[in-house]
Amino acid sequence: MDVRLPQRPYRRYQRSDSERDSYGRITVERDPLGRETRYLYDTEGNVIAITAPDGSSTQIDYHETLNLPVAVNDPAGRITAYDYDGRGNLISITDPAGYTEYGDLETVTDALGHTTRHHYDAAGNPVRTDYPDGSHETFEYDRLNRLTAHIDGLGTKTAYELAVDGLPLKRTNALGHTFAYAYDKARRLTVLTNENGETYRLDYSQTDT
Repeated sequence: MDVRLPQRPYRRYQRSDSERDSYGRITVERDPLGRETRYLYDTEGNVIAITAPDGSSTQIDYHETLNLPVAVNDPAGRITAYDYDGRGNLISITDPAGYTEYGDLETVTDALGHTTRHHYDAAGNPVRTDYPDGSHETFEYDRLNRLTAHIDGLGTKTAYELAVDGLPLKRTNALGHTFAYAYDKARRLTVLTNENGETYRLDYSQTDT
């Protein structure tokens, strides 16, 4: 039996080429159609600009001491920001819309250019909000990531005490005034004591759930 395999069409491959500087870094890349992409470097050898064949450019800024990228400005003017700790570990990435890589809102800029910035801890809890007027508020949490204190822009602190199951037991303001709460076995509020020491009791009928 004479078996003939189908012939495969011959494909002609074109090679791309590139130019390098005296340090061996690519400065120009040409694709098979001759379109060029150009690269610009700083004195540390970091790529600081990439120019595409259509002339559009991406700019990259670096940290002064860590030598790590802190901002990438794409051809449309959208900026992606990178933040690091003192050891150079990446701790957050903020996309052009103002969100971190975890989807948390980090910055809000109004029409007048006033920016409000939110900061988060490793667990994703908001720990500080900076306002355009220079004021800020902070938040504190326990090891279960439950809010235990809020400090407003005037430095006024409100503290919260929680039960093991998360129900609020006390709320104490900056003047030391305390609101206290008590519950029954069904987790229903039964006693409320306000800042004046006045106590209110709530009774539930047997049909309440």
